[in-house]
Amino acid sequence: MGTLRSQNKAAREQVPGNIERIASNVAATHGGTAELDFTLGYDCCHNDPEVTAQVRFVGERVIGAANIIDSKVSL
Repeated sequence: MGTLRSQNKAAREQVPGNIERIASNVAATHGGTAELDFTLGYDCCHNDPEVTAQVRFVGERVIGAANIIDSKVSL
């Protein structure tokens, strides 16, 4: 059991096949088989730049620009 996160839809769609291929090859090397049950959940989220700017504008007026912190993209 595990979790896969991605910021790229094409990569996200490609990964299950890659994992299944690698797992099957490793298992076959040791005389076994592998089965993968992969459920795709939600697409990656990208904030709308215009909405982000509006929220920043309001936030600066409510709590002050010094209290607005930009963060790096994270998963």
